[in-house]
Amino acid sequence: VLEMHRTACQGAHSPRMSMACCSALLTCDRKKEACEYYEHEMLPKGVMLDVMLTNSLVKAAASYGNTALAKHLSDHVTARPAVAGGSNANASELQRHAVLIKAYSRDGNLSGASEVVARLKQNGTPLNSLIHNCYLDACVQCGDMRAALTQFDEMKQAGMLDVVGYNTMLKSHLAQGRSDDARTLLHEMAAHGVQANKVTFNELLHARVVAKDTRGVWTLVDDMQKAGVQANSVTCSILLKSLSIHSRPQDVKRVMGLIE
Repeated sequence: VLEMHRTACQGAHSPRMSMACCSALLTCDRKKEACEYYEHEMLPKGVMLDVMLTNSLVKAAASYGNTALAKHLSDHVTARPAVAGGSNANASELQRHAVLIKAYSRDGNLSGASEVVARLKQNGTPLNSLIHNCYLDACVQCGDMRAALTQFDEMKQAGMLDVVGYNTMLKSHLAQGRSDDARTLLHEMAAHGVQANKVTFNELLHARVVAKDTRGVWTLVDDMQKAGVQANSVTCSILLKSLSIHSRPQDVKRVMGLIE
């Protein structure tokens, strides 16, 4: 692709050809090469990217850990004058910032993620559940439970709490051995009309299996079935780990029945 581009351009400045080449690399899943091509071939020539290509490069850069480039690209498109596009343009902007928050989270850089959220608020951009959930997950992944609880409360007040947010906090509680807090959160979900899903129950089941609480495991399976949530392959894998040579025959039969 690169050789075809250089042959076609023959040293001439061709923004459209450059963008086509970069897009082709992304289409071929050559994320790193596409980002390097942008940095070495397009950026020095001042090639202006359209929003779609910018968003694709932000995701590509973030996917292989080049958070600095992802931020540069995001800042670059954010600094442009606003164009018509309504809700679609706003959704695209929020999606781009969500990718950045996730990238900072992977880097363990909560201050970077916080800066992204603060910038959105400063610009008056309404935050959607995607941004809220990404930032909550960043707080948890970076080990700042005080920030996570603050964000969780803010989501409650904004009416932005959904099953994803609850699952994030539930997983955090379980990881720290706070099973009572996790169960309380499960009851709170029901009280607020938020339906627990497979992820919710699988996290709780895993914790009970680790704790070797056989009775607790099957109580959760009963709760899961009463809630109308179907077991999936992850559920069955977790339950298989709960079995041993000392397991009751009826428990083995029940697990086999779920797998079938």
